[in-house]
Amino acid sequence: MLRAGLLVVALVAAPLRAREPEAAPAIFVDFEQLVDVEREPLAGATRIPATVRPDLGNRQPILPTVQLVPAPDSDNAVVPEDILEDLGEPEATQLMPVPESNESMVPSDILEDLGDWVAPGQQEKKKYPNFALTGLVELDSAWISQSPANVESVGVIDDELAFRRARVAAYGSIVEHLSYILEMDFALAGRPSFVDAFAEWDSIPLLGTVRVGRWRQPFGLESLSSIRGITFLERGEPIALAPFRRTGVGFFNYAKNERVTWALSTFRSTTDQYGNAFGNLGGQGLAGRVTVLPIYKDGGRRLFHLGASYNYMNPGNNTARFFSQPEIFFDELATGGTPQFVDTGNIDSQYYSVFGTEIAGVHGPWSAQAEWIPASVQQTGGPQLFFSGAYAYVSYILTGESRGYDPKLGVFTRVTPTNSFDPKRPLCFGGAWELAARYSYLNLNSENITGGEIQDFTWGVNWYLVTRFRLQFNYIHTLLDRDLNSTANSFALRAQFDF
Repeated sequence: MLRAGLLVVALVAAPLRAREPEAAPAIFVDFEQLVDVEREPLAGATRIPATVRPDLGNRQPILPTVQLVPAPDSDNAVVPEDILEDLGEPEATQLMPVPESNESMVPSDILEDLGDWVAPGQQEKKKYPNFALTGLVELDSAWISQSPANVESVGVIDDELAFRRARVAAYGSIVEHLSYILEMDFALAGRPSFVDAFAEWDSIPLLGTVRVGRWRQPFGLESLSSIRGITFLERGEPIALAPFRRTGVGFFNYAKNERVTWALSTFRSTTDQYGNAFGNLGGQGLAGRVTVLPIYKDGGRRLFHLGASYNYMNPGNNTARFFSQPEIFFDELATGGTPQFVDTGNIDSQYYSVFGTEIAGVHGPWSAQAEWIPASVQQTGGPQLFFSGAYAYVSYILTGESRGYDPKLGVFTRVTPTNSFDPKRPLCFGGAWELAARYSYLNLNSENITGGEIQDFTWGVNWYLVTRFRLQFNYIHTLLDRDLNSTANSFALRAQFDF
């Protein structure tokens, strides 16, 4: 009985073993000539749906090859009837035309899964006016030692701990292409004081952007670079000769290849901490700046910058004055703040001119920058005066980053660390580390004016923990020639963050 059963199983299984699965033939249609199955599909091809062979039991079904062929001119498919029968009724494939507008072709159910992502053309129109907040806080601490002669020249300078800047600004757009900013500083005397307060139209032919209000006038490289990104605690000594913030109207623009920038403005020369002008005599100024970028490679990791500026000033009340401190500044009401180390006092003058030259370069982590700013003052009833200031510095970022640069404005921006500081691994000292050294001077001695001469040697260390938070240390050795030759040494720390 058992032998008979095994014989029946063997007789049934033998045909099944002998029958091997057959590979399905390639399905293709050619309207002019046969298409080689190895040939690339032709443009405009129509896809023929693939069907599986009838059920092969437990064996894996083999799918027929699908070949793309040129679409026929008519709706009648030139496919053999026996193949069409096997294919059954294929579902029609609807080809989506290329839209002529920015309307999204993404189905609505997929858009729901994308959450906040909005396809081009489906964005909500911006609502005007709109509004946003930004801010900057700098907390400084300094220890200052003075020679006896320096104490006699400028008085005793107390060690300080104070907010250098505490700014809050509202900015946004009123309508398309018309933006504004209103920035207040709560750390300066006057608390609060206007910093920047202006509105500007962009995309104006030839002029580019037209601005009206109070802002930093177009003069110099370091004076126009944001405090958020400058290398040292304070700008160099020559800033005393620049117009800096004034109230007026001006424009700025750049070349299409972003290798040239230019700017021009006119403004009231004498304003208070709120941007208000005063004085019945004179009080008008003009400033302009041009920059060129002969070399700009690797997104700014290699660049060479040149610039020139000019400022004509008709001082308010026909009185000019220039003064400066060492490259550290406090404005404490209780202590009187940092005294003026050099000061011309009031000079009777109906006009004066200031010239600016600037040069800078970046090569990977290395950076160098210098400016020379001379001023010619036409003294009323006296000889013509000549004052000048300059600085030069070099910096090196130990962690390999480069200083940021904005070619549309011709100014430097902040350093962005490649790897941010990780509070879970504080001993790794992540972020970006920078070393810098600078020499600067300002000479306010000329003819009958003895305002003094100051020289600063500054060494700095910057630790950029994250993009918007950094710690800075500056050691400043100051030489002062004003009645007496004297020295002062300042050790200063700063914690700075912005949002």
